[in-house]
Amino acid sequence: MFPWIHLSLQPDGEVLPCCTSYSLNLNLSNKNLQEIWNSEEIKTLRFNMLNDIKSPTCEYCYTSEKIGQESPRQRINEKYKHHLNIVKTTSDDGKVDKLNIVYWDFRYSNICNFKCRMCGPMNSTSWYKDFNSLMDVNYNDGKVTKNNILKELNPLFDIVEEIYFAGGEPIIMDEHYYILDKLIQLKKTDIPIVYSTNLSILRYKDKNILDIWKNFENISLGISLDGSGKRGELIRNGLKWDVFLQNLNSVRKNLPKARCVIGVTYQALNSFNIMETQKKLFESGLLNSVDDFIVYFLEDPNFLSVHILDKETKKVLSDKINEHINEFLIPSESITSITDYKNIIKYINLEDKSYLIPQFIKYCNSLDFIRNENTRKTFPELENLWSYESS
Repeated sequence: MFPWIHLSLQPDGEVLPCCTSYSLNLNLSNKNLQEIWNSEEIKTLRFNMLNDIKSPTCEYCYTSEKIGQESPRQRINEKYKHHLNIVKTTSDDGKVDKLNIVYWDFRYSNICNFKCRMCGPMNSTSWYKDFNSLMDVNYNDGKVTKNNILKELNPLFDIVEEIYFAGGEPIIMDEHYYILDKLIQLKKTDIPIVYSTNLSILRYKDKNILDIWKNFENISLGISLDGSGKRGELIRNGLKWDVFLQNLNSVRKNLPKARCVIGVTYQALNSFNIMETQKKLFESGLLNSVDDFIVYFLEDPNFLSVHILDKETKKVLSDKINEHINEFLIPSESITSITDYKNIIKYINLEDKSYLIPQFIKYCNSLDFIRNENTRKTFPELENLWSYESS
């Protein structure tokens, strides 16, 4: 359903069919939303979908479904099946006349106060200095902006059904507050508002986001967290574990009806530790359900993926995951997490990219030097990977 209800705007102006798809080389720098909506690339995608032809841009969903994981495609098809009528208006070449963007995912800038290990300058302004040091370049694009995007969005407020805020970090984006203020003004406070946020701050300038969220009936927070304590702080540089716990507790206290879900980017670094993070948050009462903990697989950069782990490490990891299932998830009456972790084991063994371990080590060592961190010491469970250092 996505190519009939949605376009995903990235911080650099690139437009994708959805946030998990691969690039189609579409950008707002030379086209507006209406032109992209019926670009040759999007029309071809619609045509392929209607004719059961796989498109390379949709590989993420194909992989998810291959291992039995529910894919974005499946979730969106179910949620937005009431828009099947517009699918029927599709021309033979894939054209759809109506600009039917009812699901918004517009990432207005790359401004962010974190510099996560798996990220980069395109999605975080905090990455600029380290990227320049790593690559010996002078990357300094400043805050990415789209001058006309808010103007293009104004006519779409009448039809919007759900808004997804991501970034960068949306809580520190001015455009994000413009959208919320406009929705309050138009009395459209019943539509679902969904976030991907690091939850590092709850106040921005003169605004208290908790007070603003109280105006809305349906707030869902997808809270990005890739580990607890020192491990989480290294992966997501900028994270302060104690502050994070305080902020999550404040949200739970002030917005008891808001859904809070932890979103983990599963990768080599946190492969052994997300189980402990899930257990800590649930047992401390910060998660309503043990299943409010969702894992997304990191594929890029590929040298940080769990696929780089050697065969022996994968075996130890699989045993640890099975232990987590049997000793924690089953007694906690999990429904979805058990399946998710079983799929993690499948995913781990889907590919062997252990030849990338030297690249993983070089990258970690380089960032450790720049940031005065120590990956090897922080993640002793991955000690055997460093035996590949001279490979």
